[in-house]
Amino acid sequence: MRQVLVRFSRRLAVWEPGRTVEEIQQSEFRRKDGAADLRPSVYEIEEAGLVRAFAEHATVFNPPSSNAGIDLAGLGHRPNPTPGRTGFTFTTAAHRELRLKSEGDLLDLIRKAVASLGSRAHKVSRAEIVAYAKARLAEGDEESQSAATRARQGSWVSKLAVERHEAG
Repeated sequence: MRQVLVRFSRRLAVWEPGRTVEEIQQSEFRRKDGAADLRPSVYEIEEAGLVRAFAEHATVFNPPSSNAGIDLAGLGHRPNPTPGRTGFTFTTAAHRELRLKSEGDLLDLIRKAVASLGSRAHKVSRAEIVAYAKARLAEGDEESQSAATRARQGSWVSKLAVERHEAG
């Protein structure tokens, strides 16, 4: 199976043809203060682990109805291991950062990704994410149980745990 260096997109629509690299940067590679993110987070995983990684990554927010992981491997930037903060061993160990020198480097990275987007975009549906999380909760997975406990009340993860508890 192929190794990917995946950055999960906030909005799949922003990667559609006709968008400028600046629009993609503003949507997908921006810090909370509005500045360009020159240390974008990625996960270095086997392609087969995409749904698992996104499900674990998405426990802290409500995932969109459709999304994609954009593979940034082979675009001239080496991943630097940095501990993730998902609460899951798999994604914590797989978390990396790309350390870019300038906004120009970031725009170049996006430009290169867009040029070969057909082979770089790995779609992940909300249904796949929910099915994975449901299965882990049904198996009694401790990390998933802990994520459900930590999750904001009413979030998708906490709702799955409540459904599981009521059905059990």
